[in-house]
This record gives sequence, structure tokens and C-alpha cells, in this order.
Amino acid sequence: MGYKDIYEIWLKKTSQNKTLNLELESIKDNDKEIEYRFYKSLEFGTAGMRGIIGCGTNMMNEYTVKRATKGLATYIASLDKKAKNKGVVISYDTRKYSQIFAQKTAGVLISHGIKVYMFKEPSPVPMLSYAVRQFKSIAGVMITASHNPKEYNGYKVYGEDGAQMAPELTEKVVEYIEKVDDYFDIEEIEISSVKNNKLLKIISTKFDKKYINELTKLSLSKCAIKCCGKNLKIVYTPLHGTGYRLVTGLLNKLGINCNVVREQAVYDSEFSTVKVPNPENVEAMSLGVKLANEINADVVFGTDPDSDRLGVAIRNDKNEFINLTGNQVGVLLTNYVLTRLREDNKLSKNAMVVKSFVSTGMVNIICKDFNVDLVETPVGFKFIGEK
Repeated sequence: MGYKDIYEIWLKKTSQNKTLNLELESIKDNDKEIEYRFYKSLEFGTAGMRGIIGCGTNMMNEYTVKRATKGLATYIASLDKKAKNKGVVISYDTRKYSQIFAQKTAGVLISHGIKVYMFKEPSPVPMLSYAVRQFKSIAGVMITASHNPKEYNGYKVYGEDGAQMAPELTEKVVEYIEKVDDYFDIEEIEISSVKNNKLLKIISTKFDKKYINELTKLSLSKCAIKCCGKNLKIVYTPLHGTGYRLVTGLLNKLGINCNVVREQAVYDSEFSTVKVPNPENVEAMSLGVKLANEINADVVFGTDPDSDRLGVAIRNDKNEFINLTGNQVGVLLTNYVLTRLREDNKLSKNAMVVKSFVSTGMVNIICKDFNVDLVETPVGFKFIGEK
């Protein structure tokens, strides 16, 4: 079946969905656009799927989301009876349709008899990983396109260890997804109208406290924070994403002074104050740097919409703010962690550092200096998580 035939099917099947149907009608004379949207299904790779929001098999929409979820549900059902009851944790960021896609995901899973833990508010990826482990779930789903432009959204699947699902397991999920031929014949429960469903548990913001308390235990410089935290001047921007309440909540808990870029603290699916919500971009951090100069702050931090990417700006020898690269941040963190562990006599004899092979080689030198093993993995946190 060709892409034009598939387009005609979607045009007919979406007749009850005025928004999507009008979108398809608007491209009826644009063969190039029809081909792009329907020449293939949106690929589900080792990092899930990600694409431009719109109507079509090669786009991010409720139908491609439900198809992927049916594949995931069928995979979970194939494991054992306990897998369904372990359930799936679902989170989402502040992008267009993220909450709707999350609800569709939950609806399909529940219709397959799979328990669902769903965040009530947009929440970060690291918190999803924590929740998967806390609830001992079989998997997690995050609706996000990370730091991509506003036109995108995505669907990431996490394993029961809290890291993104391992490639061999993802391959099995993909096998089930590819068996779903009819995008419009997928059973689901309408989550927005569900009030008392035994398979649905809503995770309220009360869970934040548990997560923040856990994070405070990871601090390696409690005495220094107690002594100097209130004197630090930190500027933070969540870039309209999910990081605001967790990052500020954690810093407040630790007693560290934090000044937030108010214009970027509000949820905004348009990301109207930036071109691209990537905190590693100088432009995205410009409002944070502006505020930092106004109040004479020491450092600027920024997180992307799903809050798993950190941008850092510090002052150089000319007292001007410069953005650090991911590799520079990695080097500083590695050296800091190893230094503090050694000072506290907590650096174990079998300690090791794990990094992807594309990350900076400077880490090798640091590891040799601390007499710590270094393990390199392919690109992707899932591989680091496995180690």
C-alpha cells in the first residue's frame, strides 16, 4: 500500500476528529508533505520515538502514541502475571499534547489490565526513574522531546531499573509494535473521565517531598553547604519545563540561596522566551545571565523541559559569564565527587567511573590520578545504567 492510499485511509478515519481531519485536508494538494507524513511509521528506536507533532504515521499524535503503547502492553502481558500488576509509571513534560499523550498511554495500558502510576503534574525524567524503582514497576514511560524545538514531542520507555529500556528488550517491544497494523482499532479507557479505577494511581506532588529527601542524602559537602549555602548566589532557569518545583525545592531544603528567572518559571509549550529550550545554548541561558549580572550572582544553572540536561554558566577571569560544555561539567563533577569521597575515606578500592566513549578523555587522566577504574560504554544513559 502506498503513502497516498494510507493518507486516504487516515482522511476517512479521522472524520470525527475535526482538528486532525482539517490538518489532513489542508495538505491534500501537497504531495511532498503527504509523502513525508505517510511513507513510513514513526520509528521506535533504542531511545523510544520522537517526531514532529502532527497527523500521520510518521508524526507524533495520539494514534502513533496508542500504537506504541499497545506494543508495550502486549510485551508486558507476555512476561508473566506479576508484570501487569507491577505496573507502569507515566510522566510527561510541558510540551504540546504531552498530558494528552500521557493520558492516552495510560488508557491503553489499563485497557490491557496493566496497573498505571501517573504523575498529576509535569515531572522530570530523573523523578520518573526514581518512581519506577520506588513502586517496583515493570517499566516507565516519559512523554517528552527533551531539548528539541517546540514542534516536537516524543515517547521514551524505561526499564524496571529506572534507566531507559535496554536495547534487547526494546527490540522485543518493537516486534509487538510492528504487529499493530490498524492505528484506529486500539482499545483504551478514557482517563480524563476515570475517577475510581483500581488500576490507576495518581502520583500527587506529595511525592516531591520523598524524592527531595532522598536527594539530600546524596550531598557530599553537608558542612560546606551549612556554612556557605546562604551566601551563595545561584540563578536558575527551568526554561518553561518541569524542573522548577523540584530544583528550587531541593535547594531550599539544603539551605542554598536560589534566584529564579521568573519569565521562564511558568509552563509554556511555546517556549516563548527561547528559540530552542536547550540549556547548553548561550541564547537559552541569556535571561539567566542577565539576572545574574543584575544581582551579582556566582553561577547560572538551567535545565531542559524534561530536566535531565543541565546547562551551567560561570564567570571567567574577566568577570564575564561563559557557558560550560557538557564535557567541562563532566570533568568538574568527576573530579569533585572523587575528591570528596577520598577526603571522607569513602572512596572504595573497587570504585569506578562510567562514561560513554564519546565523552572527554580528560576523565581518563582524573581516574588514573585517583587510581580508579574507568569503564566506557556506547552512547546512551541506558548503557551507563546497566553498568
